[in-house]
Amino acid sequence: MLTLFAIRFAHRSHDLEGFRLDWYRATAALTSFGSNALKIDPVRNLVSRMLRVVEHSCYVDALRDTVEGRCELHEVWWFKESFKEEYGVCLHNPSAALHAVAFVRSLRVMAERNCHAFCPEEQAPIGQEAARMADDMLQLLADRLGELMAPLTARVQAQEMQTSASEAARRIERQQMAKAQRKKVRQSEEQARPSLVMKAAHALISVQFAPHT
Repeated sequence: MLTLFAIRFAHRSHDLEGFRLDWYRATAALTSFGSNALKIDPVRNLVSRMLRVVEHSCYVDALRDTVEGRCELHEVWWFKESFKEEYGVCLHNPSAALHAVAFVRSLRVMAERNCHAFCPEEQAPIGQEAARMADDMLQLLADRLGELMAPLTARVQAQEMQTSASEAARRIERQQMAKAQRKKVRQSEEQARPSLVMKAAHALISVQFAPHT
């Protein structure tokens, strides 16, 4: 009934169109004139289950077409708080953040579909409210981008500071000061070494010429 090719390679290419076409052909055969297949309980159960399977298969490779064909965004206009909450969840979800701009773009459809030709006086307030919502949502998007870019920006600035002329001059100055400090310590040690030798010599002489008891 269903080709094995469509099922075997669907998980590789994410294209289930062949699977759906095979089921449509099977449905045409089951519902053809003179067929009594739908009178059989197992067949009816299979058809009922396959309708759901075919519908869910569209979520894999035809999600955009499914949403465009069945979604009515104008009703979301009356649930703006829930819409904003979902937008916030989208911004903080790494796998969904790429679609955040789609929320802002949908405001135009939501606003236009709620403006009736017989009520032109509603267009201005609805359009203004949609514009305010779009500005707020874009500001949230900009803030979120700032949060994500802050560590990278700080790292780039730190590297730029390390390669700047002033920082290079400060590094040279620190190196020279450290070198001068080591030289000073070495000179102090060299100056202290003769005094130690003299002390040792005086001690040896005093021991040699000390009166014997």
